[in-house]
Amino acid sequence: MKSRLFAALPILLSLKSLLLISCLFLWSCDGTDDASTIIPGNTVTQVVREQASISTFSDALNRTAVNAALNSQNTRFTVFAPNNEAFSIYLQANGYSTLEQVPAAELQTLVNYHIGLGRYLAERLDSARLISTLGDARLSVYNTNNTISINGAAEVVQADFEARNGVVHILNRVLTPPTQTISGFIASRPSSEIPEFTLLQAAIERAGLTALLSSNSQSYTLFAPTDAAFTAAGYTSPEDIENEDPAVLQNILAYHLLPGYRFSFAFQNQEVTTRQGSRVRIDANNKTIKGLGNPEAASIIAAEQDVLAINGIVHAIDQVLLPE
Repeated sequence: MKSRLFAALPILLSLKSLLLISCLFLWSCDGTDDASTIIPGNTVTQVVREQASISTFSDALNRTAVNAALNSQNTRFTVFAPNNEAFSIYLQANGYSTLEQVPAAELQTLVNYHIGLGRYLAERLDSARLISTLGDARLSVYNTNNTISINGAAEVVQADFEARNGVVHILNRVLTPPTQTISGFIASRPSSEIPEFTLLQAAIERAGLTALLSSNSQSYTLFAPTDAAFTAAGYTSPEDIENEDPAVLQNILAYHLLPGYRFSFAFQNQEVTTRQGSRVRIDANNKTIKGLGNPEAASIIAAEQDVLAINGIVHAIDQVLLPE
């Protein structure tokens, strides 16, 4: 059945995918190059095909509708291509023996997530840069001691295979596309799972922040208090949350939001301004965060840190942060 899915892939592609590919020919680059200028040489598809170490990724491109788009003369791409070893690890971890066993829709989403819009040579892959992808998601770049990492999960092991319509970088891991927004992750969390976020979900709804944390137009890092943290702060049940003034909850929750993607490995010892407007103190060494009104710092729960969402990052913490 799965093999037949691949045979029928051109028919199974969604209208959204087809429209996206069509739109790429009208999409303008980020200003690095003049998209109307044809640069001699191979396209990014041809560059990928020539590299033996990423032949599995090349096969993945061939099984999707992306190849045609990547041959465009009018768009610039940055392709983050996992090497063959990375794909072997991915296939094994997900219960597949071969690439052909990966469902068509899953493979399409996976490939799209590895193709950035715009041309970014290694010298432009600086820390905290966000790169939009073909899959309508974003990649977060960090550059530490000349080691470039993507989403804190994969490193660039070979860089700058230049093409006339972009550049290819080789990764040592396959990137896993996020499937939920911050709001969606909190809402879908089973109440039996530890740490629990039942009270946080109630607070988000009561404060009217569901739309904000569901939007892909802005990215945030949410320090998410557990149910135990809310209980210690005096909110012992959803009823307590419902009886609270929404403005109070909105003020508190905004104090738990930082702009952008903040992975724990990239923390620095510093004070950072929150969406609420006041600052919190981050201790990178101890992985803690302290509010102005907290006598002690809250600890980030190691088992639930760096949760990647479509629109940001979630870190579970063991206290509610208080602005005053």
